[in-house]
Amino acid sequence: FVQASTAVRDFRLALLDVTARLITFVGGFLIIFAMLPYTLEPVVIATLACLLVLTSAPVGLQDRWPARLILPTWAVDYRAQISRLRDEPLLTATPVAALATAAPQVTQAVQAAVSAQRRETLQQAVDELFRYNRFHDDGFLLQSPLPPLLYPNTKVATSPTPADVTHLRARLVNTIDEELVRLTLPATDALDEDVLGLLILRKKYVEQRSRQEVERYLLEAHGVAVRGGAYSRALSAGRRHLAGALLAADGQAG
Repeated sequence: FVQASTAVRDFRLALLDVTARLITFVGGFLIIFAMLPYTLEPVVIATLACLLVLTSAPVGLQDRWPARLILPTWAVDYRAQISRLRDEPLLTATPVAALATAAPQVTQAVQAAVSAQRRETLQQAVDELFRYNRFHDDGFLLQSPLPPLLYPNTKVATSPTPADVTHLRARLVNTIDEELVRLTLPATDALDEDVLGLLILRKKYVEQRSRQEVERYLLEAHGVAVRGGAYSRALSAGRRHLAGALLAADGQAG
């Protein structure tokens, strides 16, 4: 954000500076060339050279009387605007902090958008985790780089340590179990998609059961037939719920 502000300011500075130089140079050339006879061409060239040096001088030069005599008023105004831009302080705060001083409601909207984006990213990480990797009793079989958002203790997603793998497995299993307990505390006859999805995650990925075994377990233990599209929808709901639970836990820890 700060780099973007700097780039915009530098562009405006360059544009105004070039405009002032061109106006001054062309205006001075026309005025001097019209006033002097053709026999004084060397004088014209020397004068234009001096004028070019003058317009290339520092911005503060327009405050001196020779510049005010030679530079047109509109050129002086351009140079003054350049001075104001150069002295203009840059925004050094983060966008959210800057918005907080101006409009709290806008800040809340920005923070909500950032939270939603992080939730979506975390959900994608959970999807990738369960799509390409498998749990085992003795650890975690890696078949792809693991998402860094699921690793609070390391920044290297492609080479997690055994401790990271153990921590991740325990974290996911504990989170799934806690959410199942929390969601099933109110005794209900029907299980919603979130609960079904968490049960599928628990059986399929943690306990390494096949899809047929998971479907049979749900039918026998809970009396729910979850097949075809209902199975896929429940699995997606479970992943979303797990991602949200992990994100909420991160927020509380932070």
